[in-house]
Amino acid sequence: RHSDDPISLNSSMEIIHNDFGITWIIRNESESIFDYSIEEGTSWSTYFHPKFIPKFEIAFSTPDEKAMAEEVCKDDPFCLYDIAATSDVVVGMSTLNGSETLVEIMNASHPATCNPPCVHGACVLTDTCNCLEGYQGSLCDEFTDLKAKGIVEITRRYKVSGGYTIFWEMPSPDTKGFLITVFILNEEHGNYTMTREITVDNKVRAFHVDNLKESFTYRFELRKLLEEKYGPPAEVTQFF
Repeated sequence: RHSDDPISLNSSMEIIHNDFGITWIIRNESESIFDYSIEEGTSWSTYFHPKFIPKFEIAFSTPDEKAMAEEVCKDDPFCLYDIAATSDVVVGMSTLNGSETLVEIMNASHPATCNPPCVHGACVLTDTCNCLEGYQGSLCDEFTDLKAKGIVEITRRYKVSGGYTIFWEMPSPDTKGFLITVFILNEEHGNYTMTREITVDNKVRAFHVDNLKESFTYRFELRKLLEEKYGPPAEVTQFF
């Protein structure tokens, strides 16, 4: 901009165009870094229109055009503006589709936040808890019928010299094996999976892990292998 004079925050679109936007126009081809001869017969002068005046407000050519635009765009201002500026409904529909896609992308990238956090589940985009099987409630902190859902019953647990051991009930006859997963819950590790062990021995009743760090919180998940899939987890959280 070729002036140091400030422009008011309440300036109209016309003032912004005349006092700011048009001042950036390239008035000499030698000052441009672009190539204007991509299409045959075109040059810098083909695109140089310093007297061009854009539509500063949404204004339709006819009442019928306005009615059609409002039917297509509803209250989307960008769609309405493009139809008013071009008299082409297809251009407005394209703008509307682009706006809807942008909203979908923004919603998909919205970080899910549940406060207080979910106890036995995951926070989803609606900022609500999606509970693991066997749990219910707004925070997934209420037990359901665990036995009926095949969740392992942990009977004992011991913390000894940087290690941790958990014991569980004798498995039911349909148990094929177990999946044991250990997570580090400290924020800097981002719920990092520390170890994952699978066993196909249904006689196993204990699991031990060593080298656990002081002042770290770990979550142990234990699942039964039933037929071709694992059941919901029994969980133990331990602070060291």
